[in-house]
Amino acid sequence: MDVKLMALLALLAVATHVPTSNAKPISLVERCWCRSTLNTVPQRSIKELKFLHTPNCPFQVIAKLKSNREVCINPETKWLQQYLKNAINKVKKSRRRGVADGRPSLSLVRLRFHAVKQEFFLPTVTKCFLTGGCLIVGFETMDPKRCKGRGRGGERGRGEGGGERRRQGRGRARARRQSVSDEIRATLVDHVLVHGMTMREAGQRVQPNLSRFTVASIIRTFREENRTQRRPPGGGRLRLLSEEQERELVNMVIANNVIPLQEIQRRVIEDDHLFRGINAISLSTIDRKNQFRMKQAYRVPFERNSDRVKNQRVEYVQRIFEIEGRPVPHEIIFVDEAGFNLTKRRKRGRNIIGHRAIVNVPGQRGGNVTMCAAISQRGVLHRHAVLGPYNTMLLLAFLDGLRQHMFQLDYREPAQPEQPHYVVVWDNVSFHRAALVHDWFTNNPRFSNIFLPAYSPFLNPIEELFSAWRWKVYGREPYVRVHLLQAMEEACLDISVDA
Repeated sequence: MDVKLMALLALLAVATHVPTSNAKPISLVERCWCRSTLNTVPQRSIKELKFLHTPNCPFQVIAKLKSNREVCINPETKWLQQYLKNAINKVKKSRRRGVADGRPSLSLVRLRFHAVKQEFFLPTVTKCFLTGGCLIVGFETMDPKRCKGRGRGGERGRGEGGGERRRQGRGRARARRQSVSDEIRATLVDHVLVHGMTMREAGQRVQPNLSRFTVASIIRTFREENRTQRRPPGGGRLRLLSEEQERELVNMVIANNVIPLQEIQRRVIEDDHLFRGINAISLSTIDRKNQFRMKQAYRVPFERNSDRVKNQRVEYVQRIFEIEGRPVPHEIIFVDEAGFNLTKRRKRGRNIIGHRAIVNVPGQRGGNVTMCAAISQRGVLHRHAVLGPYNTMLLLAFLDGLRQHMFQLDYREPAQPEQPHYVVVWDNVSFHRAALVHDWFTNNPRFSNIFLPAYSPFLNPIEELFSAWRWKVYGREPYVRVHLLQAMEEACLDISVDA
């Protein structure tokens, strides 16, 4: 035993005093492992050290990192020299303690050392064994409670352990948990229980660097619970609402789009049939459901989708089909009124973050300019703008202008066997139903009118014309009334029939 100890001490002494050489290897039989060395390898990332002394090669130190990567370290590194001295001192102290107490000294095949308390956080030498001329020293992370500095910079308290040398991490670096698949678990159980292997042998044969403690845990789980499969991931709070209960919440929102969260909460707590066992539920839990979100409420009149209005829409469509099926030539003219003013602008714009989107408008809104227009398949037939709102007398003047324009179009076109009939379609505004307007259609038999159903502006295509017309007018940014009228005329000419 003493001879082996002296051999190890001699090898350690040679390792600490042999000068390094940067010359290239001259041996053709055995090449050197290290062609270049590193001086800045962190001590806490080292898992194992190998000391190699081959012929015609300088003294080599190979470090195996925790990521299983191997790098070469300069033997003259200060902390490495200190570790070798500590290893020699531990061997001497252990040998003296064993002789004094009558206990056997530590074996040279595997030497265990106690933690070396340093002024800063360092890995601790835990094992050292000699195999085939290669000295291997293992390292493990020291417990942070045994370090001098417990807080930041050596201060006590909960913080980054290890003083100045541990500023990069918070406390003790936790090793990544090794994942073992179900197939490997079953193989480990077969090796240990069927073939009689030890925990360490089974772990090293199945998967490299698999700890025997992990193998023991797998065997214990198999014996106690009779399973080799991993448990499914779990944890956290259980699901409060089932799929059926969440569906009921969605039905509440569909039935009443403006129902408040407090009302939903009250119904859930009071309902003992569908929501049995739920005595409390927070507003945030209800609001987190993915099926519904807070939106701008769109106001719809009660009569808009009533049966009466739906029947009127059906009758209107049937009447249009009837007119289209007549053998007499005809033309459908859509008429409506729309208002323009000076302050109308786009409500949304863009600007850089932190600044409002601002558009300049006149200080006074001014009076409205009402435009009455008529369109057909030919395009815009006639238009007339007035200051202020429209009334019965202005509408009669517009109809006279429309009649004159249509007669001029008939005169320009080639002669037809029959004169076409014109059908005016408009909404139910009050002056459209005036007695004077009714008399006008009676005195002009080539013209007739049809009223749109209530709450049905989408059946009048002239609404699309006015929508495009407005944006083209406001894109010209008129600021005085004369310019507004000019912008309205120019915008109307920009709208094509296909638009």
